[in-house]
Amino acid sequence: KQRSQPLNCYIRVTNKDNGKSVVIKKKESGPFHGNRVLDLSYGAAKQLGVTNAGTAKVSIERVDGPNS
Repeated sequence: KQRSQPLNCYIRVTNKDNGKSVVIKKKESGPFHGNRVLDLSYGAAKQLGVTNAGTAKVSIERVDGPNS
């Protein structure tokens, strides 16, 4: 499960409905509600186009940070 990604790593989150993606730095872990695996900031949710929906189906992959 994606919940096991280490803190302070960079992850690309892609909205499966519209293909929009954003790279974020994972800063904290949990608590999780139901089958949710990630809480996004408003800015990140806006970039993904999910501010009105509240939740979305996304794919998550670990990526190198900007200083790698």
